[in-house]
Amino acid sequence: MIVDSHCHLNLLPNAKVSGYLDEVVKAATVAGVSEMLCVSVSRSDIASVVALADRYPCVVASAGIHPCDADQEPDGWCRVVEASISHKKLVAIGETGLDYRERPTLNKERQKELFAQQIEMALTHGKPVIIHTRDADEDTIAIIKEAGKYQLRAVAHCFTGTYEFACRLLDLGLYVSFSGIITFKNAESLRAVASAMPSDRVLLETDSPYLAPVPFRGKTNQPAFVTHVGSCYAEACGKSYEQVCKETTDNYRALFYHEVD
Repeated sequence: MIVDSHCHLNLLPNAKVSGYLDEVVKAATVAGVSEMLCVSVSRSDIASVVALADRYPCVVASAGIHPCDADQEPDGWCRVVEASISHKKLVAIGETGLDYRERPTLNKERQKELFAQQIEMALTHGKPVIIHTRDADEDTIAIIKEAGKYQLRAVAHCFTGTYEFACRLLDLGLYVSFSGIITFKNAESLRAVASAMPSDRVLLETDSPYLAPVPFRGKTNQPAFVTHVGSCYAEACGKSYEQVCKETTDNYRALFYHEVD
């Protein structure tokens, strides 16, 4: 069994079509996906993400504000996030973080403010953090370091950075998660980074509906396709698929459930 540690079921193009998500979740379970973490990106989708966790036994949820939505979030955003924290299937805060690439005109100070506030919220409630970071290495490290003295538990999701940046995150106690990007033909350097990571610090994800792995590039991504991410990662590491499934699932449970094998 394998885990999709980061997906957006509610953002799938046909998510509101009757029966569509039932088929997506069934396809994932048939493929051997034991759990899917459906990640929130704004106040407006927290309720739908939590509702999906209630609907499907194999789905859990997070609550957070994506950095690209930072400018649209008024100061009252925290009340909406905190209102869901006690839900039994709410396992993390995020995704939050810093993105200086996608929309460089966004207010960086506002991004940093919301990132730090969500880390503080996670620490207060004993939740791990799902971190999005793009072209913001130094500021990301600085904010995590400030929280590090409080033993922050977190993952840098959909990691595409350098080996050096990954090592700095590992030194701060973080996990790194790899998506379908590692299957892309031009991703040799990223596969090298992934294979160089310690086996007890790696998670796998789809980030669906985005970033469909080979051989599904150009199509809508879905949690079942995390098996292709796992196969590619296993090949890069010279490990069996079964070993990778066990290792990454154990890591997922250690991070989000404090379960250590």
